[in-house]
Amino acid sequence: MEWKRTEAFVLRSIPLGEADRIVNLFTREEGLVRAVAKGARKSRKRFGGSLEPLTRVQARYFQKEGADLGRLESCEILESHFILQQSSLEIIFCFSYLVELVGHFAREREADPRFYRLLSSILEAAESAADPVLLVRYFEIWTLRLHGLLPEFRNCGGCQEVLEGIVAYHLVSNELLCPACLRRRQGESVLMKGTDWHWIGKALAKGPLEVCRTARRPLPGPGLRRFTRSAIEGFLERPLRTYRFLPTEYRV
Repeated sequence: MEWKRTEAFVLRSIPLGEADRIVNLFTREEGLVRAVAKGARKSRKRFGGSLEPLTRVQARYFQKEGADLGRLESCEILESHFILQQSSLEIIFCFSYLVELVGHFAREREADPRFYRLLSSILEAAESAADPVLLVRYFEIWTLRLHGLLPEFRNCGGCQEVLEGIVAYHLVSNELLCPACLRRRQGESVLMKGTDWHWIGKALAKGPLEVCRTARRPLPGPGLRRFTRSAIEGFLERPLRTYRFLPTEYRV
């Protein structure tokens, strides 16, 4: 039996029977891993607070080839965000949303180091007092980018002219269009102001702390929020359960 050790983020843990828990881990080396933590419900001595959502841990586990569930032997806390999460409902809801997105986009038993680093950088920025709502937008933009779902945002998807002013995200074609090209298309669309899609470029060029901590105006508006939600849910073909709990106001 070969035990594996890897750095990971705990996504969630689910009760199993009277004594155990099923733990979902987003690991650095193997993507999503699901493992049973024996005795985790009966005694907190073995795992302590290491199974809290988005805790970064050093996990030791075993999983047979082809098996759905592995066995989690231990979790050593490397970084905990428990105190931050207890500071406000706003943080709790934003973190819950991050967990749901990672659960949908991370792949089982397949490493995704860029996505792993993205989550790590978002949590680091949150600990440095970056605005949680802006961090959510940043994470959405980069989730779309890393998975090949972010449309070209500098040029119109129809006429290829440089986008200026109000643009529209066309849900059917997954393109950003100028008003003239939008009139020639059928299907639902989401309108965004220039400040919304310019913020996309800013987010792609700079780190989350720099982008999401600044108090400089203008900030992105509701158009960006509607765009990212439409693009993500359109790809997943399902609504996001935790989205309705997200705050919409910025603190900066």
